[in-house]
Amino acid sequence: MSLICCGIWTSLTVCLILAAGQEVERPAKEASLEPIAQPIAFSHKMHTQELGLGCGVCHQKADNSRSAGLPAVSDCMVCHTVISADHPEVKKLAQYVGKEEPIKWARVYRVPYWVIFSHQDHANARIECSDCHGSVSQRDVLWKEKNLSMDHCMECHRLREVSIDCKLCHELDEWLELQ
Repeated sequence: MSLICCGIWTSLTVCLILAAGQEVERPAKEASLEPIAQPIAFSHKMHTQELGLGCGVCHQKADNSRSAGLPAVSDCMVCHTVISADHPEVKKLAQYVGKEEPIKWARVYRVPYWVIFSHQDHANARIECSDCHGSVSQRDVLWKEKNLSMDHCMECHRLREVSIDCKLCHELDEWLELQ
């Protein structure tokens, strides 16, 4: 189910993209049961449930930025120089620190580039991380368990009586500036 204006927006976007000769990355909308392979095994369950760390400990920018962000490898090593230092996955962390190289985590969730999304706005509205990302705190391995399609977002906005105006999430002027 979509709004008429969003149907027009979609047609306009497709026309502009085709006119610009660009290929469009189309992120998967549907949830998936397939775990996302990561360069280092990381258990959100252990860190949140067993150690009691909140999402914001690692995703420090979620409250004040469009992106939730990821910690620097050196942040992980603050604890892991002592805690489980001999664990094979922690040794991998130490190698990244030694090389001064960031970990190339595989994205689990991604919105299309033409969607304006702010973690900060959602955090300020007291939307729980699990509303969009699923039961991450219960997972040793992550997969895309929530559908982040436009319909999903609009339904959430309707339930919370938040605007569903197209310009809230789509700025044609901003998109054109990127071209």
